[in-house]
Amino acid sequence: MLQFATAALALASATSPDLQAPSIPSVSIAELLTEPLVKVQENGETWVRNRHTRICFEDGACVVHPVFGPDAAREWPVRFELGSVRRGTTEIDVAPLGSSTVEEGRVVQPRGGLTGVYHLRLDEIEQTFVFDDLPGDGDLVLTIDVETDLSAIEGQEITFQHDHLGGVTYGRAFAVDGAGRRTEIERAFDGSSIRLVVPEAFLATATLPLTVDPPISTFLSGPITGDATSPDITYSGLAERYFVCWEEITSSLNSDVYLTSFSRAGNGGTVRAIEMGSLVWQAPRLAYIPGGNRLLVVAQVRGPVEPTDKTIRGQLADSVTGVTLGSSFLISNSDASPRFDPDVGGTNRTAPTSNHFLVVWSRTGSTGTVNLVGRVIDWTGAPVTGVQTISSAFGVEAVQAAVSESHGDSTLFGDLWTVAWIRDDDGDGRGEVWARRIAWNGNLGLGAGNFVVDTWDDCSHPSVTSRLDEPVFGDRPSIVAYERRNDFAGVLNSNIYAAVVIDGVAYTSSPISTVRQDLLAPLFDQMAPSIATDGSGFLLTYVNDGLTRDTFMLSGHVARTATGAFVALAERGSRVSSPGGQDVQCRVATIQDGDSSSVLDDGACVWLELLPGGTIGFIRGSTLDIATLGTPTDRAVGLQYCDATPNDTGQSSWLAIFGNQSRFTIHEAVCVNVTPNAFGYLLCADLFGNVNMPGGSAGRLCISGNIGRYVTAIQSSGSAGRLETNILPLFLPQPTGPVSAAPGDTWFFQYWHRDVAGGAPTSNFSNACSMYFVP
Repeated sequence: MLQFATAALALASATSPDLQAPSIPSVSIAELLTEPLVKVQENGETWVRNRHTRICFEDGACVVHPVFGPDAAREWPVRFELGSVRRGTTEIDVAPLGSSTVEEGRVVQPRGGLTGVYHLRLDEIEQTFVFDDLPGDGDLVLTIDVETDLSAIEGQEITFQHDHLGGVTYGRAFAVDGAGRRTEIERAFDGSSIRLVVPEAFLATATLPLTVDPPISTFLSGPITGDATSPDITYSGLAERYFVCWEEITSSLNSDVYLTSFSRAGNGGTVRAIEMGSLVWQAPRLAYIPGGNRLLVVAQVRGPVEPTDKTIRGQLADSVTGVTLGSSFLISNSDASPRFDPDVGGTNRTAPTSNHFLVVWSRTGSTGTVNLVGRVIDWTGAPVTGVQTISSAFGVEAVQAAVSESHGDSTLFGDLWTVAWIRDDDGDGRGEVWARRIAWNGNLGLGAGNFVVDTWDDCSHPSVTSRLDEPVFGDRPSIVAYERRNDFAGVLNSNIYAAVVIDGVAYTSSPISTVRQDLLAPLFDQMAPSIATDGSGFLLTYVNDGLTRDTFMLSGHVARTATGAFVALAERGSRVSSPGGQDVQCRVATIQDGDSSSVLDDGACVWLELLPGGTIGFIRGSTLDIATLGTPTDRAVGLQYCDATPNDTGQSSWLAIFGNQSRFTIHEAVCVNVTPNAFGYLLCADLFGNVNMPGGSAGRLCISGNIGRYVTAIQSSGSAGRLETNILPLFLPQPTGPVSAAPGDTWFFQYWHRDVAGGAPTSNFSNACSMYFVP
């Protein structure tokens, strides 16, 4: 199932409150289809998908696979094959003459004495046999051999039925001559074949060609349920559209992959089949390059009966239309070692030359060892490198690899992908976070090699941005976000952390989903991060596991210190999905990653909303409109810290600081979720602090030392519950009078405001922000 937002979700400012996604109707694969999908596989099989059926045309047979979904323990195909045709005593040749062909909404199977034509419709296929010549005399008898494990029930239709999932119907049959005369004909089933009889009385006066015409359709017992998982999203600058791929589970033993798109306004496009044949494609990921006009979808692939994922394959598609280009192709080697969890990154170059994809995946080695490997593929699908080992250590599993969506600009200057992964030494799916830069041509010797991002041995699900535009110590940084599990009073909780990285160096990681925004932390989990950049800042989506699992997002920037860099938040988390769902697997993309010349900082995300108690469900999505914060020098620069106490609104007030870290420019402190119509003012100090309920306040004072007050800027929070104050670094208030911030100083800021607790007046504090002033 796939569901789109029909309108953009506007986050009107850098500190907007929680907003709910617009109500959007359920859209399934069946509802996305405007016509049946047709795909010819590399082995010559022709596969068709209509609303509830997958149909394979192979070796002269028509094999109908009803799409029962994940509740089906296996596939339940019905194979129809024309066994014989005779008129009276004259046998008519039915041997197939070559492969099936696709012609304007129909599949044609040429045979010796007739032509099989299958008309493709959204709810059925119409099986017809066309005779241009009818030698002999007597009744025309067609025998269609049937193979299936479904139970057959004969009535007006022949029903091949599962006891509770649904089935396939073979309808009433008719004969139609060239003059349009039509008659219903005898149809019977003997347990292994269907017998169709056209009487001699009709044939004696029939005008050729003669067509014998029974329809085949599929029905489901019960409502359509979600059957989707593993969504991914990217932005195509050429099409100015977001493309989304996902896995559809047709049974417990088969998964297909589909591709669709939607505009920046959330308007959906055509659905395309990446894979819907006999191979099982799982965990798809996609990326975009403008040069050559290409999308690449990669997946872990196995055969229909193999229990282990074996290979990594790719399929190219046109990045404007989504039409697949050529056949799928092998990216990994094809030995027996299982391969899984692929990811792919593209570039932003506009010429095909040097326009490459980087594909990374995990490969099982010796006992307890999983290596991280990768390969560079060009815009035609040809390999640029062999399969190269990125990380390998005996007894260690390198898993959950993530590669940046692009290099981050459109030149060859410093064209390096950033790759992050989990180094798991005990097989529990969690471990340290590691990263590496890989050059555009796959040369592993051009970067500084592997380096650790977080040594905490309980991390998982890393996600990484492309390189941002502004350098940090001479190198354009990326941001690695990941899930980190902590023990809080004996209760394990997952939070989102992020670290700024350059080649070979990761700066101090910090939590950005709990302490830095106080989402009832640490009562709830924050999980499944996905992060992307607009060149200046970043967009982060994640799942907040509270009473329900809802998709949230926030944005921010990279700020510097004397010795490193950190992530500064521009807004606290805002709900993207409608409340009450069970969301997992959220993924985000930005326009800039698909069009580095764009000045838009918009993005979009998709996520999977689970069915109750399940692991699959509906894919939903929304565009994200983040109001521009101004020039590239006007960005979030305050490092949020300190838990804040909820105020009369039920939330804590929350502070962000914007500017460029210079001592000579004005910065702005913005505090949201303040008690409405409450007076407040900004505090600043030269030291960090932690005093609970000072002077009878209901909150926590998080600054200390010499504390100054912006008493000349006392203001009311108004009905919006918002306070704003200009910070002049050369005139910071202190008890003895204003002072100037020196180069390299760090100052600490926090809002005090009036509040109400239990109906009684009191005061409260926001969280706090530290700010480093660059020399």
